[in-house]
Amino acid sequence: MGPGQAWLTETYKGRDEAFAILMKSGQATRDSMKLEVHDVVANDDHAIALLRFAFDRDDLHLEGPEVWVSHMTDGKITETWVFIDDQADAQRFWSVATPDD
Repeated sequence: MGPGQAWLTETYKGRDEAFAILMKSGQATRDSMKLEVHDVVANDDHAIALLRFAFDRDDLHLEGPEVWVSHMTDGKITETWVFIDDQADAQRFWSVATPDD
């Protein structure tokens, strides 16, 4: 893996893959995931969610702001980009916090 990447940094397609990565993330954080919605801004083409997250895994803690930018087509999400504030912290956390396969 290169810098700024972790096991979950991939392209996921479709509802099944999106739900699967959420389930794996929950498993990797021992179901400690917390997301708080700060605001949502949307129009016909985009939806932007401003969030605050917190994850725990063993003695590790990751917390901070997160932004989801979703592209919309005919009222459906066609693509989402997720941005977090501290990439280095996230890399450290997710390199250790892996799903129990």
